Amino acid sequence: MLAIGIMSGSSLDGLDLAIVDFDIDDSVQLKDWKLLKSKTVELPEELKQSLSQLIESTAITIAYTNASFSKFIADSILDFKAEIDIESPIIVGVHGHTVAHFPEEGISWQLLNGGYICAKIGLPVVCDFRNQDIAYGGQGTPMAVLADRDLFRGYDYYINLGGIANVSYLTHGNWMAYDLFPCNQVLNHYAAMLGHVYDRDGEISALGNVNQALLNQMLSDSYITQAAPKSIDNTWVRNHWIKMMDDYNLSPADCLRTQVEFMTIDIVNTISRAGSKVLITGGGAHNKYFVNLLKTKLPTAEFSISDRQLIDYKEAILIAYAAVLRWQSQPNFIANATGASRNSIGGAVYLPATQNLTQ
Repeated sequence: MLAIGIMSGSSLDGLDLAIVDFDIDDSVQLKDWKLLKSKTVELPEELKQSLSQLIESTAITIAYTNASFSKFIADSILDFKAEIDIESPIIVGVHGHTVAHFPEEGISWQLLNGGYICAKIGLPVVCDFRNQDIAYGGQGTPMAVLADRDLFRGYDYYINLGGIANVSYLTHGNWMAYDLFPCNQVLNHYAAMLGHVYDRDGEISALGNVNQALLNQMLSDSYITQAAPKSIDNTWVRNHWIKMMDDYNLSPADCLRTQVEFMTIDIVNTISRAGSKVLITGGGAHNKYFVNLLKTKLPTAEFSISDRQLIDYKEAILIAYAAVLRWQSQPNFIANATGASRNSIGGAVYLPATQNLTQ
């Protein structure tokens, strides 16, 4: 079954699209899968600004942004689909842009108009993945553990370095997964102060110095020391984490260097087994300075940083897979990982006028 996965992360560095062929047998078991094509579409600057300011926006501004964002996604899907000759049935999974994520309050809001996208592209659309897991008492995240379990087997730890970093691992027969710390959102924020979109290869970080007082505060932060399951909201990153760093009045380079030092220490503290095989994905995997520092601090681990498509499109592949499972009425949230009372089948399904769920 062919599926398109759409993901725009919290760092707003583009819309990722991946079309994946999933080989699923009659008993609804995954036999194999293949990434056929992937693409990143840059967000228009006006849309990027609107998305970054949503939490402070009025209801009407949010409604207009929702319409613009959904139209942009629909147009991007149509362009993407036209680039590859496909005749088989396709389902489209779209994560949407997270506006607010407060699972303890029963809230996880991903901006998106799934019905509009479905009508415009003429294909079934699955979206709003997280809220059923939250209704069962889960965090609604990380979803990445689903892909780690089924698509990327063979590792002891899976670390995805996106706007927010998360980890998955199997322990005592159960999958554990949670958000580790703010990642590219923070790195990009301080790189932008120096006129850069991001800290290429960690070159700016390498010029900075570690501020020990800030590092100690990071390591002792209540979220960092909190036991899993747990997850991070984008607003918390801006209003708590970045504010905490700004209070030290450091240079952007020193902020970056201290953040990188913190991230490596936290990952070392997370990977408890010597000789572990670790898969690193997400945009942060391109940060050579960070990766080399991590390898230095954890020399017994075997780190695997796969090809660029896997690094950059793992989350889009995940959303495609989650949509396929939803279409097949199979669980796509793992309760042990999210903290929910049961596994759940997450996602709202929108159907084009000529299709029904039994097809």
